[in-house]
Amino acid sequence: MALVLSFHCGRCGQEYAVYYPKAVVYPLYGQGTREQGAKEDEAEARSGAIGALRARAESQGKVWVNAGEVQRVTCACGKELNLDLSLHPRIPQRKPSGPRQVGLIPLHPSPPKKE
Repeated sequence: MALVLSFHCGRCGQEYAVYYPKAVVYPLYGQGTREQGAKEDEAEARSGAIGALRARAESQGKVWVNAGEVQRVTCACGKELNLDLSLHPRIPQRKPSGPRQVGLIPLHPSPPKKE
């Protein structure tokens, strides 16, 4: 199944249907090799699945973008859209913290000692 994500321009609201070929996605997420993804992409293109997705997106008023060919798009309003998945975090990023604290936590800690 093809991966098509919708992006909206933050300035004018234009919708983009962005097709991510498996040849791009597989190496990025560690699901397979670029060659394996390219074979699956060719099979989908021959079956007409990608053409049907494109026709559906365009009938809904979305602009079709193939992320295998272009990673940055300039919207009609002039805003630059970055469609590169490798630059978008897949999970919320945490700030690196110190070593993790382990051990027992007392239920009723003793009050601080007064000097």
